[in-house]
Amino acid sequence: MKISNWCKRTSLALIAAGWLAPLDAYAVNIPLGDPSFEAHTISTSGAVGSQYAYANRYRPTSAWISRPDDNINGQNFQDGGPLASNWIYNAAYAELVTSNPGGSASNPGSIAQGKRPAPRSGNQAMHGRGHFNGQEVPAVTAVFEAGKRYTFSIYAQGDSNAEIFSTGWQSRVNLFIYDGNVPLRNQSVPANQAYTDPNGFVALTYDPSLHDEFSENYTYFPPDRFAPDEPIPPENTLIHPGQFINRPASATAAQSMAAWQQISISWLVVPGAAEIGHPIGVAFRAIDDAALDDAALTATGAGVGDLNVDGSFSPADWSLLRANQLGNLTAMPPQQRYLAGDLNADGLNNHADFALFKTAYVQANGVAAFEALLASVPEPSMATLAATAGVFVACGRRRSRS
Repeated sequence: MKISNWCKRTSLALIAAGWLAPLDAYAVNIPLGDPSFEAHTISTSGAVGSQYAYANRYRPTSAWISRPDDNINGQNFQDGGPLASNWIYNAAYAELVTSNPGGSASNPGSIAQGKRPAPRSGNQAMHGRGHFNGQEVPAVTAVFEAGKRYTFSIYAQGDSNAEIFSTGWQSRVNLFIYDGNVPLRNQSVPANQAYTDPNGFVALTYDPSLHDEFSENYTYFPPDRFAPDEPIPPENTLIHPGQFINRPASATAAQSMAAWQQISISWLVVPGAAEIGHPIGVAFRAIDDAALDDAALTATGAGVGDLNVDGSFSPADWSLLRANQLGNLTAMPPQQRYLAGDLNADGLNNHADFALFKTAYVQANGVAAFEALLASVPEPSMATLAATAGVFVACGRRRSRS
């Protein structure tokens, strides 16, 4: 028993000193419905058209639907028809090369249809037509929690002939994380109109200023947008960062399967955020000639006080808290304020935040670990803070005795 207690105290002290890491420092997977687009079986025989399908044509077998929770002019676009969704295609269709009719705005030169990316896993993948698909995680599975970072990831690859047509750049992907209690689109549009742009899109990770061509902050690469490793339109000099690639024309199916690149977007939930307790929504917009496969949603963070959001309360979090002690953080955006130690969302890093951190740290690691944490930091400011903490503890003991 004595040896057991000694080992426990020693382990806690080592955790406090930063020499050991708690075992819970990892990302937690939150299951998504139909993550690899395999729910509907597409025919592998007959005409080309039988080897792909609009995603919302196979509801309710798949969780991916068009414009989740969106009811515009009395029409629910969860089942909005072919103009409201991207395509599902299979491995056989991926290897076909067909001729497209010329004269259209999207293909003025009758460019031959290139090969699609070979599905990364299973037999099917999603091909973009410039529309949105998304889903909400059931509240019984997971909801947004303060102090946690949610990451939506998916694998992307473009067609072998993805290039710039007269309509602009192709083979792009937008990812979104949204509040499941808020419709994805909140502005009126004509009935049956295809959803072709993100204006009016309501998502936690969407910043309209970055998508506005007339804004000083406009960029071809807002935080939710991903593009392949090719130059953007000639009138610009920037180069795409190469977040994924287009399938090389000569690539075999096996080579294409190995060429998928994972792209991700994250959202940190701060204390007091409106989405806390609401269902988690994820969505993507796959622009023409972009393909997607194998989606995933993960959460990291042990809760409020885990300032580096790694799944544990550790000395690293303490360092972030004390680096901004007694600081006025009101000029920072909410997420930056939280990461700087504002644990109660009042714009400050003060004793109230220290008390919240101490409670969380002690609950996770024990009183001995917190005492070791204070003892391991000999700077004057830490000594003052430790003394202050001792005064509050002593006052609490006196009140408990009275």
